[in-house]
Amino acid sequence: MVSFIAHELHDEIGQVLTAINTNLGLLELATDRQVRATRLADSFKLVGDALKQVCDLALNLRPSLLDDFGLIPALERHLNRQVQRSGLAIDFIAQSLDLKLDPTLEITCFRVIQPAVTNVVRHAQATRLTVRLVQTEAAIQITFEDDGKVFEVASTLWEASRRGSIGLLGTEEGVRLAGGRFKIASTPREGTEIGTGFLSINT
Repeated sequence: MVSFIAHELHDEIGQVLTAINTNLGLLELATDRQVRATRLADSFKLVGDALKQVCDLALNLRPSLLDDFGLIPALERHLNRQVQRSGLAIDFIAQSLDLKLDPTLEITCFRVIQPAVTNVVRHAQATRLTVRLVQTEAAIQITFEDDGKVFEVASTLWEASRRGSIGLLGTEEGVRLAGGRFKIASTPREGTEIGTGFLSINT
């Protein structure tokens, strides 16, 4: 999750702040009143975008819905937000025993799903994503299936590690740190499937 936060700060919020800085520099040099007004309006919009991204990041770190209602409603809200932003069709299938999970496991599941979905939105060129969460008395299983472009798994993960990219590595990192299992398959005509599993801890 630390790497995911670093990625969001650098690639998302960092870019907005850079754009604001550029706008303010051009505003300082501009002499035409209309140009100054346009640059100022752009800067206000960018500040608003940055504030929204910070709020979203804070919400994603520990959504209040996790505390109030549990994992499933928090995931539904997050995935609905992704649908509205990206246009990607996301099917969320939850098979739950309605057992209250340990808070640490809840946030782990959320943090695993979050970067995995973000990676599909940004890189997979998919039109549909299916996220499944299956809870039994002994385990939690999470799978992702998308119809996007396929890739060679080993070389892609190696290249991502070399470039310091997050994406799938962030998902794998979260799973491994929580003591879970992680596997990924990407095949022509079938798309990409990611599977994770954790021992279930109920409260």
